[in-house]
Formats: sequence, structure tokens, C-alpha cells
Amino acid sequence: MSAPAAKPVPLVLAIDTAAGLSLALARGSDVLRRRATAAPQTADVALLPTIQAWVRGAGVPDRIAVGTGPGSFTGTRVGIVAAKTLAWAWSVPVVGISSLEADAAAAGDPGAVVVATAELLRDELYGGVYRCWGAGAAAGVEVLVPAEPRRLSWVPAGWPAGARLVVTGPLAAVPAFMAALPGAEAHPDVFRACGLARLAPTAAPIDPMALEPQYLRPATRAGERGPGHGHLE
Repeated sequence: MSAPAAKPVPLVLAIDTAAGLSLALARGSDVLRRRATAAPQTADVALLPTIQAWVRGAGVPDRIAVGTGPGSFTGTRVGIVAAKTLAWAWSVPVVGISSLEADAAAAGDPGAVVVATAELLRDELYGGVYRCWGAGAAAGVEVLVPAEPRRLSWVPAGWPAGARLVVTGPLAAVPAFMAALPGAEAHPDVFRACGLARLAPTAAPIDPMALEPQYLRPATRAGERGPGHGHLE
């Protein structure tokens, strides 16, 4: 009797625009295409033309994974709207994943604990703590400390003793914060879309219309950003 045919590994398109553009096309652990830009203002310009070029070469993806934030009001909406539109146009499932969980998945090996942070205005940031488990199509992230607004004086805790500890995002570049976590590894820049692609196979698809972004601040606060705002010292 012949062995059953192996189940095809799905092609995943991963989109995040919460803090600039992070875009990847992956099949399992194999990242076929990737693109990133740091400027949120240009994410919408590069997003769809890049996806169109990738699809012409690799075909329509089997699943879309989109980062839901926390992120800027305009930037985060760009990715959410694109994911909704493409899911409907291609009739493929879509999953929404926290951008900070995606950072944790991109930075951590199985068993690692990741403190993932995103920048806010003035003296605040968004931060959460996650533990990574599994690998490949079985990869996942467990929330140890839910992501929420924090003061810069925040010192996270609440993970197993001896675990490998990784810090991502802006706090990874703050010496005082890193000094409060002896032995922690600093990874200020991770490829978020690769984390999305890693988590996508085990995430439950949702109705595209149910996708909702999570904002760092309401849109009405955007005008408060000025020189020095939104930057950690």
C-alpha cells in the first residue's frame, strides 16, 4: 500500500503596516519574498504593486496573515484594508495577528521569552511579554503579560526562571531598560512579516469584515506628534 500523499504546505502572504511596511511571502519556514520600509507614509505606495509582482511570479497565496497593531492610525489601517480586499478578491482565508505577537515569533526560538515593545507618544510605550513554542507549521506564541500602554519605567516580569530572554522594539535600544533585565538579548529590529507567516498556519481564519486594527493612539492625537515626540531617549 502506498503512503498517503503529503499535505501541501500553504503559501502565506504576510502584511503588516503598523510601523512602516513589513511584507513577506512564505511557504512553511521558507521565505520566498520579503520587503520592508521604515516610513509609514510610503507603505501604501509600495504595498499593492509589490504584492501584484509577487503573485505574478508565485501565484495566489493560500492564506493571508495581517498584523492588527498596535500601530499608527493611518498606517495600521492600510494593511487591514489591503488584507480584507485581497481576501475577498482571491476568496482565500485571512487571519489577524497582534503585531507584537508577530515580533515575538520572529525573534524567539521555541522556549524563548520575548518582551515586545512598540513606541507611543511622549513617555509611554506599548509592551507585552510572550513565550514562543513549537517550530515550523506548529509554531505559536503564548501571552504571558498582555500588551498594553506602559510607562518608560516599566520593568516586565512573569516568566520561567532560566528562560532565554529577548527584547524587541524601541526598548531594546534603551540601556537603562536592558540593564534591568540581566542577560536579556537586544533585538530592536525584527522582520515582523516573517513572524506573521510563522504564526499564520495555526491561527484561526476570521471573517474579513471582522478584522479590526488596534491603535497606539486615537487619530485625534496624531497632531501632537512633533520634534522629539514618539522617540525614546
